[in-house]
Amino acid sequence: MTQRTAPVPQPRPAGVPVWRTPIWRTPVFGCAAAGLLAVLAAVAVMGPWLLDGGWHPVEPRPYRISTGRKVFAWAFQGLVVLALLAVTVKVVRACRRAGELTFDAALFAGWLTGLWQAPLVNYRELMATQSRYMIHVASWGPYIPGWHGPHPEQQVETLFAASGLSYGMTIFWYWGASPLIGRIVRRRPHWGRTRLVLVTFAVAVAASTAIEAAYLQGGSYSYPHAIRSLSLFSGHWYQLPMTGVAIIAACLVTPMVVMKQRALAAGREIWAFRGGELLSGTGRTWARLLAGIGIANVAYLGYMVLHLPVSYFGGPPPGDLPDYLRLLP
Repeated sequence: MTQRTAPVPQPRPAGVPVWRTPIWRTPVFGCAAAGLLAVLAAVAVMGPWLLDGGWHPVEPRPYRISTGRKVFAWAFQGLVVLALLAVTVKVVRACRRAGELTFDAALFAGWLTGLWQAPLVNYRELMATQSRYMIHVASWGPYIPGWHGPHPEQQVETLFAASGLSYGMTIFWYWGASPLIGRIVRRRPHWGRTRLVLVTFAVAVAASTAIEAAYLQGGSYSYPHAIRSLSLFSGHWYQLPMTGVAIIAACLVTPMVVMKQRALAAGREIWAFRGGELLSGTGRTWARLLAGIGIANVAYLGYMVLHLPVSYFGGPPPGDLPDYLRLLP
């Protein structure tokens, strides 16, 4: 009688995922779906705005601006353009080294595509005004369903200062906190998620305060409807609402930093990209790109929504608000 032997287990071929979860139940699928919706929303808003000629500057009106402020404004816009080019080079090089689309590159793309949401901060009240002197276009707020900001014909979006392509500058808020949190994670590997989130939030608040306080000095925008009792430099055109700083830290910085640093510490894929290993080649790249766009746009939407209750308690505009940042009554 021939004795049967158990079959010898064969090694799993390289590249074959260990898990068998359907792709539609993975994080990357959900994040990529959100990214696709964000892209469609951007097209639905920006498309009609472009076709109607909204890309032109608003009708000029008299305002005073010093020569020094003019020079600073152009230098500031030039610095933003150079910074965006530098970031682009940096993330592209990182992708080439990694051999795939990195998390930072996907986030950067997400920040850039999130520009369509810029007018949402003025959904109800004029929470932020932008400089008419800098390169600008008419706001696309009226093309967002339900948007009813004040004086829509006077609102502008600057292209290389506080709106437009400068939305890609959000990555500096993320980069401002990420290295420090990375060192903390390496030195305190026993920390739980709650403690890490709280510490990351505190670091993000400090980083965001420093960055935005400096950014405001560029004169590209102002927060005229800030809650003065909760603002730095209260009562001045460059006042910095700490409510906004906290919302930035909570929505735009903390989730991204914690997501990345926890994944690095555990030696595993970033949560938003999990499930991408079920794909290959172009599909994997597109899934990661759309996932980055998705989480960045969801973060922006959270930022805008949390500003809505704040809009009920802020104001009045500072008395020293320059003409180029002020809307006519």
